[in-house]
Amino acid sequence: MAFFEHLKPDENILTDATVLHYDWSVENINSLIAKIKSRGHKITRGRKRILQILLNLNAPVTASELMKLLEEKEATLNKTTVYRELEFLQKEGLVRTVQLDERKQRFELIKGDHHHHLVCKNCKNVEDVAFASLEEQMKMFEKQLKYKSQFREIKHSLEFFGLCRHCQ
Repeated sequence: MAFFEHLKPDENILTDATVLHYDWSVENINSLIAKIKSRGHKITRGRKRILQILLNLNAPVTASELMKLLEEKEATLNKTTVYRELEFLQKEGLVRTVQLDERKQRFELIKGDHHHHLVCKNCKNVEDVAFASLEEQMKMFEKQLKYKSQFREIKHSLEFFGLCRHCQ
């Protein structure tokens, strides 16, 4: 049976949908810094500023957008440094890349559990959203894919596109 084939078209499986809003305080920047230090790495001024900005964002950003946000905070870093720091934070498991509608790679701090995104096709506003029931189904699907395809380390990314309430 194909994935989701057992569902009826009118069946509402996503009754547990939650739009996520995070409350990240100063304690969280300190825990991120502690995590990096515990792994034997230094906390550079640029690294700390990037983490602070990513902590306060509710949507993934491109490296260019991140650079503009750094400039607004009077913390200008050159392009190479920004990309190098983002790569470091990815390797440390603190940041992930997100591919949305456009071809640009976006970055977000890994906050809480796995989630997906609602993207407005008009204004490009992005909201984080989580579906516990969908995640359970996706985990089973990933296990089946691993078994049938011989792929390893399978991950998924799922984005929903529509018009937000302001653009309708």
